[in-house]
Amino acid sequence: MVKRKKNYSVASSAGTVFGEVMRIKREDAGLTQEEAAKLIHVERSLITKFENGERVPDAAHVENLDLKLGGRGELIRLHRRIDWTVRMSRYPDWFARRTRMDAELTQLHQYQTQLIPDLLQTKDYAHAWFAQLARGDTHRDSVEGRMARQRRFLEADGPLYVALLDESCLLHQVGGPAAMCEQMDHLLRVGELPNIRIQIVPFSLGHVSAPQNPTSLIVMPSGQRWMYSESVYMGHFSNDPEMLTQQQHCFDLLRADSLSARESAALISDVREKYSLPGRASQRTRRADPAPAVCSPTTDRGGLQAPGGHPACGYCNTPRKGSDSDHHPRTGEGRDDQARALPGAGHHPEVPSQA
Repeated sequence: MVKRKKNYSVASSAGTVFGEVMRIKREDAGLTQEEAAKLIHVERSLITKFENGERVPDAAHVENLDLKLGGRGELIRLHRRIDWTVRMSRYPDWFARRTRMDAELTQLHQYQTQLIPDLLQTKDYAHAWFAQLARGDTHRDSVEGRMARQRRFLEADGPLYVALLDESCLLHQVGGPAAMCEQMDHLLRVGELPNIRIQIVPFSLGHVSAPQNPTSLIVMPSGQRWMYSESVYMGHFSNDPEMLTQQQHCFDLLRADSLSARESAALISDVREKYSLPGRASQRTRRADPAPAVCSPTTDRGGLQAPGGHPACGYCNTPRKGSDSDHHPRTGEGRDDQARALPGAGHHPEVPSQA
């Protein structure tokens, strides 16, 4: 039998409160941390971190522990009510503002290049991306925070979410082929939800001007509209009427000329099939006949090497020699001539700061 400690420190956050409740439930069941860890097949140190509020508890672990402790779903309900995004992800102030908007908005219209948007990523995809950016396992809490942000968008009555994905999002391999297959399957599943539409902006679309950086148009419950865009080290918010009108016009044209949701699903399925082919582990797929696209040094993040030892082009996996603008110069009017580099902090603000 384990004695409950008489004095508990005052909880300073919702995450700490959860840890205290978890500790009380465990001690009420007469279990040590070691015994509880064995019940759910984890290390004792992980139970310690959960109870101290130092680690985001995985939903599966919480459900398993609640069952093994003879609970009635208290831990599960509390875990679902906590905004783990704010608790565990050390966001810059500007991105914290964006996460608060995500928790309240009624409509989100988003244009994304290079990477699958945060709100549509699978856990394995997010793990693979963060693993490239953070030391050790410090990224794990950031992944849980990202998954928590997605929750309300994936509910049956979630807000309207229209995602326009540049074709490069599908072809930029993050993790191995298995992770990409799972990611493509996830896009196909969530694309069938009544509140979500996923449309691909193909490389062949050259006559419509697209934003140079990831951009979102946000509608709040009051009807107020905001534009949010990301640069290398900062997120930018604007409610300037003229700018909103301009961006809405750009978004409407881009969506009208993009592949339909059904055509996009067919393309995603095709890309998924190519990732599943034997021998694709070190290659990135592409459509048979896209218009030439500019390559960027940032598309080499996956560490691929093309034949001859040269850095591999992120789109076609051929050697990229000379300047980036010399390799696949973009043709067609209206599309940016310059490489669309990955914004730095804008794509991974959840990465914990490194001391």
